[in-house]
Amino acid sequence: MSAYEQVLRRYQRLEVICNNMGLMDPGDRSALDTSLDTWRRVHDANLTSIFLACKHGIPRLRDTEPTGGSVINAASFLAVTGAATAQMAYAAAKAAVVQLTRYLGVHLARSGVRVNASAVSPTGGSGPAGGVADGGRSGLLGCAGGGAYGLRVISSPVRRSLCCGCWWLLARQSASHGVSWSGGSGGVRM
Repeated sequence: MSAYEQVLRRYQRLEVICNNMGLMDPGDRSALDTSLDTWRRVHDANLTSIFLACKHGIPRLRDTEPTGGSVINAASFLAVTGAATAQMAYAAAKAAVVQLTRYLGVHLARSGVRVNASAVSPTGGSGPAGGVADGGRSGLLGCAGGGAYGLRVISSPVRRSLCCGCWWLLARQSASHGVSWSGGSGGVRM
């Protein structure tokens, strides 16, 4: 029995899918140094897992009465900025998560299923480098997790903001709001 079937059996409905996955592999370096095995491992963990969770979970969101729900996919500030240290496969996978999220959001809009991506950086600031829900000033909403950085290294006020941002995305009231990548750099040069 799948995890989705277990949720449906216990609660009779599915309203939220939070795909919070982040794998950074020490073998993930530049295009010249990263092995194909590392590339595939990083993409399987960071992109394929999210694709499969959406593929198998979204039909259950659409089949739930009332139809709808929320999907939050973990992205990264590296999806739009790159990094000083080479993490090419990770950044490419997270950029693909952002594009997958955009596609699903448009494709599923009429069904009532909301799809958003969240991002966290090690800095915990706002904008693409921080992913903090900051009252609309940055335009980028963050979610708990953040791949290898996790919540342990993020300060308590930032952690609360990130969690509040995810809760906001889960609320039906967020359906009329758009969340997009900020034009501000949040301390990271683009």
